[in-house]
Amino acid sequence: MTAHYNSQFAPIQDLLASNKNLQHVQANLSEEDAVVAMFESLAAMPHGPVQVLVVNHAISSSVDIPIARMTLDQWNITITTNLTSSFLVCREYLKHLQNADTDVKEKAAIVLIGSTAGKYGEAGNGDYAATKSGQ
Repeated sequence: MTAHYNSQFAPIQDLLASNKNLQHVQANLSEEDAVVAMFESLAAMPHGPVQVLVVNHAISSSVDIPIARMTLDQWNITITTNLTSSFLVCREYLKHLQNADTDVKEKAAIVLIGSTAGKYGEAGNGDYAATKSGQ
């Protein structure tokens, strides 16, 4: 099993304490080169290529901001962090899966974690809701 983190390693340390076989990787999933490098490093790790991918990362503003007052910068950061990065991660996973052994391919899966915000919307978090709807 492999756990990913971007900037906060502390939760991974807690997992390592209870699971000595846990691999971990750091990458900013919003950066294409970082995602490519992450999958290259995962392919070379002892537990081999990624077999099941769980896409569960996202950001949401801690302050409710209606779309009418939202900055383009906030919109773009949320879209890039939540949606574009999910595309990058899934794309690299699928690229590496093409070269995987048959036993890896037979158990391969992508799990995208959504949110009720993607189905019903969320007042003051339209950017977040749009990304969850896009997944």
